[in-house]
Amino acid sequence: MAAQLFVDSLTALTQRHNAPPPPPELVDEEEAGYAFVARTGIFRVATLAGRIVALACAIVREDQWFLSGFWADASVRQQGIGGPLLREVWDEGVRRGCRRQFVWASIDPTAIATYLKLGMLPGSQLFAFAGDPVIDAARVQTRPLTTRDAAGIDLLVRGVPREVDHAWWLSEPRNDGRTVLRDGAPAGYYYAANGRIGPVAWLHARDGELVLAAALAEASSQARPVKIVVPGMNHSALGLVLRAGLRLERNSHLLWTEPFGRMEQYIPSGPLLF
Repeated sequence: MAAQLFVDSLTALTQRHNAPPPPPELVDEEEAGYAFVARTGIFRVATLAGRIVALACAIVREDQWFLSGFWADASVRQQGIGGPLLREVWDEGVRRGCRRQFVWASIDPTAIATYLKLGMLPGSQLFAFAGDPVIDAARVQTRPLTTRDAAGIDLLVRGVPREVDHAWWLSEPRNDGRTVLRDGAPAGYYYAANGRIGPVAWLHARDGELVLAAALAEASSQARPVKIVVPGMNHSALGLVLRAGLRLERNSHLLWTEPFGRMEQYIPSGPLLF
């Protein structure tokens, strides 16, 4: 199973770096996520004796290619098995018209070096925060998020509308997606699921704190601690989460072939769909 390979490989990675292990429920979440990526993107695996030992997969949204997964079993790491899979997924994206490639890179130096060689260079840090926020969002007006609202905002902030991703997120019962309003018009959107925030996007710089405060308040009503990952160039979000009392837990890397969208007005969903 691809999802089990991911969790096993991630567990081995955290052990090598003395980091906390992934939660056990991640297998089920990743299984559903990988099934979605396989339906709407590119998915390749390598097998050995009938067992999946490596995988590479990416989503393709118009001219954007995002590496959703690149993992290998510890028994075959650095044996020339994963690299060809990654190249297949990369080349297929190019054939489909992608010209912007990016990845949420783990802390594994070998993987990072592979991405750098492909031309995905440092774009930003990705700072992971957690804690019990102290926030006032009492005056924020929201309504249930629709794919139409989300796609219109994403066209500006992400550079592509990606209706297919929002349709999938909104179909998941655990996701609470909301459009945040200013003077009755959409200012941005957020998702919150069991205290985990993302994606979040806002149309204008002035709306960042309005939208993010609503997301923090919603997430904190669901579960504690609240968790969020902020791109390094998103200074307004960094300031707000620090003022809200969240603590910085770790950081990873956004690598890309070229900038896209407005990352200073965006919070990613995670390393599967960004």
